[in-house]
Amino acid sequence: MTALKAIPTKYAGHTFRSRLEARWALFFDFLHLSWEYEPEGYFLGESPEYDPKLCYLPDFLVKTKQGQDMWVEIKPKNITQDSKFSKFAELLGYSTRSILLSGQPIDVIETHRMCPRCGFFLSLDKYEQSYDEACYCYHCDAETPSGGGHDLRYDGVLSWGYRPHKGDICFSERLPIEFFDAVIHSRAKKCKEHRFYKRPIDY
Repeated sequence: MTALKAIPTKYAGHTFRSRLEARWALFFDFLHLSWEYEPEGYFLGESPEYDPKLCYLPDFLVKTKQGQDMWVEIKPKNITQDSKFSKFAELLGYSTRSILLSGQPIDVIETHRMCPRCGFFLSLDKYEQSYDEACYCYHCDAETPSGGGHDLRYDGVLSWGYRPHKGDICFSERLPIEFFDAVIHSRAKKCKEHRFYKRPIDY
């Protein structure tokens, strides 16, 4: 059986290697997150001797609303591991956001919740707990000073309001987390349906 080939797709002045990658770029735009596509290659070897097998080119460098780096590797649905990305993430260290996303945005949000502050995907398992009124993001917890404050700040994803403090990121009663999740789902659905015609994008 002949292997299926990805379709190169033009969007936002870039030619993406696949339509899947273009859909993720569109998704980041929907969320008002700045991104760079394949910004720089890296050598993952410990020896200075060049080896092309140890060269790695990450798919996306996304900037959180707080100006922090978030490295994103995109893979087709059901491909959840990549040895080069794993090595790259290990070299970055746990303090830097890095994640492999499998499938389209609509696929990923079935098993993840997006952090409303930074846009990182939080796995809905026992490690990354998520709740109805709040969610926990290790990176945001580490970046928030003790005390944090109780006033709503509108510098998160989609300018959504939240109360920043150590620990959980809490929402207001006026803007509960289920509404945020619904908006993220709506944006992801638009990405799946987008046909990449040359026309303005409705955010």
